[in-house]
Amino acid sequence: MAGTALTSIWCLALVIGLMCSDASALVIYRFGGESLPPPDELSAVGGEDVQFVQLRWTDLHPDLGGDAFRVDMSERYIRALEYDPQVNIAPGFEARGGYLGPGSWTNGDKYAAAFDGDHGTSWLASRYLCADSVWECFRYAQPGAFEITLGGSFLIDRLRIVSGLADPSATVVDIKIRAGEEIEIRDNLEHFREVPIAHDQRVSTIFLGLGEHDRSWEIQEVEVYARGFAEKSSYVSDVIDFGGSAAWGQLRWSGFKESGAELLIRTRSGADTDPDDHWQYTGRGDEKIRVTGTQYNNLSLGQKAGSTYDVDNWTFWSESYDFADSAGAPVVSLSPRRYLQFKVDMIPLSDAGSGLDFLELRASTPPTASGLVGEVFPFEVEAGQISRFTYAVKPTLKEGDSGFDRLQMRTTTSRLLSVDSVRVDGADVPFVVEAVDERQFEVSFPSITREEDSGAVIEIVFQAQVLRYGSTFDAWVFDSNHPLEVPQAVSAGDATLDFDGNTVAVTTSVNDVSLLQMSVSPRVVTPNGDGVNEAVYIVYDLLESVGEVSVDIEIRDLAGRLIRRVHSGQEGIGHYERQWDGMDGSGERVLPGVYLYRATVDADKDRFDKIGTIHVAY
Repeated sequence: MAGTALTSIWCLALVIGLMCSDASALVIYRFGGESLPPPDELSAVGGEDVQFVQLRWTDLHPDLGGDAFRVDMSERYIRALEYDPQVNIAPGFEARGGYLGPGSWTNGDKYAAAFDGDHGTSWLASRYLCADSVWECFRYAQPGAFEITLGGSFLIDRLRIVSGLADPSATVVDIKIRAGEEIEIRDNLEHFREVPIAHDQRVSTIFLGLGEHDRSWEIQEVEVYARGFAEKSSYVSDVIDFGGSAAWGQLRWSGFKESGAELLIRTRSGADTDPDDHWQYTGRGDEKIRVTGTQYNNLSLGQKAGSTYDVDNWTFWSESYDFADSAGAPVVSLSPRRYLQFKVDMIPLSDAGSGLDFLELRASTPPTASGLVGEVFPFEVEAGQISRFTYAVKPTLKEGDSGFDRLQMRTTTSRLLSVDSVRVDGADVPFVVEAVDERQFEVSFPSITREEDSGAVIEIVFQAQVLRYGSTFDAWVFDSNHPLEVPQAVSAGDATLDFDGNTVAVTTSVNDVSLLQMSVSPRVVTPNGDGVNEAVYIVYDLLESVGEVSVDIEIRDLAGRLIRRVHSGQEGIGHYERQWDGMDGSGERVLPGVYLYRATVDADKDRFDKIGTIHVAY
């Protein structure tokens, strides 16, 4: 790795009190989890090249984009906010974006006294006879009625109407409430009137109307008590500044997601400090100019021309990472980039909640390469057939980039069978397949460096069996001399003029594609103990299915009677091998003769059968 010092890498340290330090090959951020041991990389060989930063969940700075909305948050964890049914939520309605409804524009101060949490202030009204009122005289109408929008949707447990504390004769008697359900109260004599709400749907607006017209009354407080979880809790991290281009590694986390609840983790990356563009009116018609976020916040309301997403410098939020991948999921946001931000949305269901204890992010700076694009050819093949592919990678390397000498390829919907050759700018180069299985391989080749190979096209020629339409071949490159660096992902793009697809996904032709392809060998089985043809091997490929399908493999006699069920279960796309050893379901050898094998695949809308013969001899 180049030894360029990036002492500004921890620009965030100026805010959170961390000491700036030299750049390192691997950077690890951990939010929460302070009681956990340090990451394993710190004790690994070369661990001195690791920069570890421990942060608290509460280390949020609005000027850096951090925000927590309805989150139960401590230094150690974040949780979906669950309301305490003993805590009155009404006093915070304005801070949540709520407001008072009809009448609030002229009488807002009067009504607000009923929601300030202070029993010492009152919403007061003198007697207003219908003949004297400027309002039409309807029961539960102005000036004895209003609506409050709570600034969110809540499961309301109960209301409490507090009245007549200063003057018992002014206790409200006739009350109408709408909070999901409609409730009327007549002849109230209680200063603290509890009103249970049985409605089990979320409520955002509450109506309160008083029926008294011929006497004075006072309300000290209308208290609102919620139950259950907030409709949605969101945590947005500060924009993390790496001081220069960085390649994203993996996200790791630990938390919980109860049945029915959701926990969505997303990321986005950028080239500057603010994901938004902010605009100011100049005073010349609709003309506006771009200003910084700080400048925008200091503008008067009439000067603010709005904010728009900075699509030129920031990616949109990624799709959510699969919560089950908590042990490590590659960050999918564009890299290398200087800035990264993550977001956690916790969406409960009924009494089911979710939360995180810690989240860990890995990155390498400087990156392996300033740019990496790749594409695969051919990009259309026949499903289930073994095909030869070329994966082309074009790197852009700049000063400080570490370069690379290995490529790792992964797929979830194809079988990787072999690596045949590696070419650099059309010339074959020596290579070694370091690891291979049906879902991934790793190949090493001469190091690609800035001086010699920036812009060179590296081609990996390999054989694979595509099992489903839209199968992707995802690739990462890294430098084997720096094992702690994170592998850098290759983005789909135009790597070479020789290929037209500009994609790493492969489509399949639909001509006569069956969900099931299989072969059986040998067709004559002799289970006599001599070690030759002791069993028949039933090999099959499941193609094009989405999710799992039901697979049954049976041996029957010519009369159709079941002899042995070789396999029965749920399987996804892939390559499988089963065997039959000539025994029946009781473990006894079958008699010599001709038998039938039958393989059945039962998908949601389709059913496929393959039937053939097997000869048993002794």
